[in-house]
Amino acid sequence: MRMRTRNPATLAFVLLGLLSFAGRARAEQSVEACSAAYTLGQEERLAGHLYSAQTQFQLCADPSCPAAIVSDCDRWTREVALDLPTVLIETTDAAGQPVPGLKVTADGVTVSQSELAKPLVLDAGQHVLRFEAAGYEPLEIVPSLRARDQEVPISAVLRPIVLVSKPPPPKTAPRPEQAPRSSRPFPVTALTFASVGLVTLSTSIFFGASAKSQYDDLKTSCAPRCESSQAYAVHTKAVVSDVALATSLVAFGAAAYFYFSAEPEKAGATALGVEPTVTGARARLRVAF
Repeated sequence: MRMRTRNPATLAFVLLGLLSFAGRARAEQSVEACSAAYTLGQEERLAGHLYSAQTQFQLCADPSCPAAIVSDCDRWTREVALDLPTVLIETTDAAGQPVPGLKVTADGVTVSQSELAKPLVLDAGQHVLRFEAAGYEPLEIVPSLRARDQEVPISAVLRPIVLVSKPPPPKTAPRPEQAPRSSRPFPVTALTFASVGLVTLSTSIFFGASAKSQYDDLKTSCAPRCESSQAYAVHTKAVVSDVALATSLVAFGAAAYFYFSAEPEKAGATALGVEPTVTGARARLRVAF
């Protein structure tokens, strides 16, 4: 019985065809992945998720992506890197000494000792930093970071468990009956803070609605090729809204404190101020007695 053999030239032609087809398939998948990262990165940046946006821009800045996409993504990667906030974490015990066996997590993710030794990069917004060590009470710090906040100091002081025990409540003798006190006047300080709270709450609602409306317009008009200045304007309004909301909460809290305080108002000074910063504003409450 005689076996037939195929022409080597035919086999080589078929093999080259298969390799060419596989190469085109990989190229199409690469272009699709680059386009997806290009679009998602812009959406994450508009939403204020700078860390996620940076990850997507790094993907579409890969040289395997189309040149036009690479150019934009490379520029956006550098811009987002400047906006990402960082914190400097320092943890000691009550005597100012390092805490052995320290475990630090940021939003549930463990932070290594090497990362604690340098500025820690976090996304803009609120985070939960948790500090734990054997023999110490756990501690949570909840910082709220804004874009371009650089090397914000975070100081965590852990206290031994044996120092946290509560003393027994003191024995109190029955108080003699007192004559009913006349109703006290409405505290002016509480009314002032309540007014400030209403004004800043209205400001927060206005800027929040404006930012949401502008963001929706950008998604329908220019996404995924919106200008950086347009995205920054939306982000700025969102920051102003958040700061105004925080200021209103502080003002309402101060108003409640002065209204429900059992002691009469003492001579002193109170001040609630909002000062501008590079990316928004900062609220500050000061009470002096």
